[in-house]
Amino acid sequence: MSKKRILLVDDEQIVKELTETMLAALDHQVRSFEDAGEALALFGQDSSSFDLVITDQSMPCMTGVELAKKLKEIRPDLPVVISTGHSSQQIEEQLDGLAGTYVLEKPFNLSQLEALIQSL
Repeated sequence: MSKKRILLVDDEQIVKELTETMLAALDHQVRSFEDAGEALALFGQDSSSFDLVITDQSMPCMTGVELAKKLKEIRPDLPVVISTGHSSQQIEEQLDGLAGTYVLEKPFNLSQLEALIQSL
């Protein structure tokens, strides 16, 4: 599996740290944020420095779907994974066919995360 440069956004510190640990175990480079606005600002400065974004859906100020749409305005080809503890069907309806956006249901394990990243 090729090493990816991943932007990780999750407002829950423990979930963010656990996901960072899993991604590091898979040999990916990770830059993580608890604030979607900060992550978006960094991405806007240099969108080519990331291969993939993984974001939580339920965050204050901006949902994962809203973040995905803003990221794709900057870089339409960017793969975005939205992790959620809710129904993936609800999220997919909100995405309204936004290409290159995927849903990963929580809780997920290392092999599920690896399989999804490999499929992108």
